[in-house]
Amino acid sequence: MDIKQVVLYARVSKLIDQDPENQLQELRRFAELKGWVIVREYVDRSSGAKELRPALSLMMQEITKGWIDCQAVLVWKVDRLGRSVQHLHNAIAKLKDSGVAFVSTTEGIDLTTPMGEAMFGMLAVMAQFERALIVERTRAGLARVKASGVKLGRPLLTGKVCPNAKCRRFTLTMTMHDYISKKDDYDRRMFIIGKPLQGWNLIPPSSAKVFPDYVPKAIRDDYVEACLIKELSPKASATLSRRCLQGIIRDFWGVSKGRLVDEIEAIKDKTDTQTWEAIDAVRKIGNIGAHMEKDINVIVDVDPKEAQLLIELIELLVKDWYVAKHDREARLKNIVAVSQAKDAAKTG
Repeated sequence: MDIKQVVLYARVSKLIDQDPENQLQELRRFAELKGWVIVREYVDRSSGAKELRPALSLMMQEITKGWIDCQAVLVWKVDRLGRSVQHLHNAIAKLKDSGVAFVSTTEGIDLTTPMGEAMFGMLAVMAQFERALIVERTRAGLARVKASGVKLGRPLLTGKVCPNAKCRRFTLTMTMHDYISKKDDYDRRMFIIGKPLQGWNLIPPSSAKVFPDYVPKAIRDDYVEACLIKELSPKASATLSRRCLQGIIRDFWGVSKGRLVDEIEAIKDKTDTQTWEAIDAVRKIGNIGAHMEKDINVIVDVDPKEAQLLIELIELLVKDWYVAKHDREARLKNIVAVSQAKDAAKTG
């Protein structure tokens, strides 16, 4: 999309003495760097989710009716525009239908790019999820909610951009929270976010780290899958960590004895005691998912936190064994190369 003219939208709370200039200055600076001309600025001072936002309504009206010539709307953060996932999705959809892009400068969300289009698709999914959740919650617990003042399951969308200039990739997560509805001293309705109930990694889909290519692909794949299913099936995640561990021992140490317990025993004198005991613990916990107990009525479970500990050990072993070895070899080669260059300079 060829963007030449943009409008800015800022919103601050009227319950707190905030200055919209803080947002507007950042937006003006961003537009200047892009070479975009600002044709209008809209500012709202509102607080509650249900409170009217006259500047936002005016902006949407002028854009959708074609009364103002612009190709993009710039906001400081997505929560400045949308009061909920559903409201945000609807607003962006109206902008798209009018041929106007949406750009959030802080989160790095830009709907003029293919990645931005993918983000919009995910917003649609989450908006549908939020609608269904609200309907279900209302039907099942309206009486209890009115009595206690507590509403469950308010989804929060969080986006972050990597500060590394060479990366600039963004992450997108969604968490489900308790939230409490009550009135303040001025008899106005306010909502307080409570403890998180559940969370989802949307982009990237898990917390897996990126291992170097010199770590075998089979090990990397097992590790990524262990991270991906950690919350859904901790026991299966632990089993994958066990398999990942066996692959590391066989590849790095060249030990292959058929049974993991024998392979771990074979490297006992090659590692420190604490590391060896942790490795053997991964085997034992992973066995819970890999093998049925002798008494099938005995159920031994693995929770997500325990599965995460096994994943962290895999990360530690990759760092201490593969990465450390690779870095050591690279440094030694550099020293040898410098020496050879000096010798060549002497003879030349």
